[in-house]
Amino acid sequence: MITLTKIAKMANVSVSTASKAFSMSPEVSEETRNIIFEIAKSHGVLKKFYSAKYPKLVIGVICSNYYNPFFPDILKKLQEKLEEYGCDMCVASSNASSAKESELYEYYSLYSDVDAIITLGRTISPGDDYPLPRVDISPWYIDEKTPTLVYNFESIENVIKYFHGKGVRSVGFISCYKKSGKCYKFKKFMNSVYGGFDEALIEVAEFEGGKCGYEAVLSMIRKGNVPRAVFCERDDVAFGAIKALCDNGYRVPQDVAVVGWDNYSYGEYSMPTLSTIHISTEEIISKSVDMIIKKLSGKECENYVEIMSSFIERESSRID
Repeated sequence: MITLTKIAKMANVSVSTASKAFSMSPEVSEETRNIIFEIAKSHGVLKKFYSAKYPKLVIGVICSNYYNPFFPDILKKLQEKLEEYGCDMCVASSNASSAKESELYEYYSLYSDVDAIITLGRTISPGDDYPLPRVDISPWYIDEKTPTLVYNFESIENVIKYFHGKGVRSVGFISCYKKSGKCYKFKKFMNSVYGGFDEALIEVAEFEGGKCGYEAVLSMIRKGNVPRAVFCERDDVAFGAIKALCDNGYRVPQDVAVVGWDNYSYGEYSMPTLSTIHISTEEIISKSVDMIIKKLSGKECENYVEIMSSFIERESSRID
């Protein structure tokens, strides 16, 4: 399958230049346009790409899952931002499967007419020789050769310091993943602030969303290991944790303080309102689109960007 990226490579121009050539942009010289057109003709795709009315690049997005409400929010804003640059977007989910993700990489490069890839929560590397430009957002494993955006987890330390300052002696962590970057940071900061942590207060319930938080709290109650405060992998997990605590006679935050992650919009309207960690989706979108457009244009771009986080204190964690 001949893509715009492959034509640009054969013509020794950027993808942006090839796109402008097919849209008859005056920015491209006649000599360069003819070279690009001859390559397209030789592969039988001139009619496919020659469209002054619809000169668009297509960005393929591989999303690790749709369970996390944070990702659909990013996808919506990502599409809006890409459209500002005249790009279309097509999305597929790997459902957190490395095999499916590998299949999608192959499909996008060989059979689908996309010009670049953006990944959300990448779990594998497609290899150094992968033909399409790529940008990774919050990958599980960082590929040093691929422009990458990562979330800064340092606000977890601020939450732990907050609890320590309130005299809280036991802090737990609830996750839906066996391998969690947030949990790794939680342990690190518990060691630095408290001088250690209780492994028994870390619960991994491999369910999605609220069910994860609910089942994790039930497990804590059965074991008699209910901490004074609990940090949750995501806001939806925190909502499940609060429900389980209330169903079993615990008050939030009077008996157990709860903090989530992602700052879902409805956390402001829950009862109690949810304390959380905020990551700027606007910054994620702005940076990732800027990086992919630069890659497509053959320009240099940042290879590693950290998106900062901040602790938003609401009712669920307020300890008097």
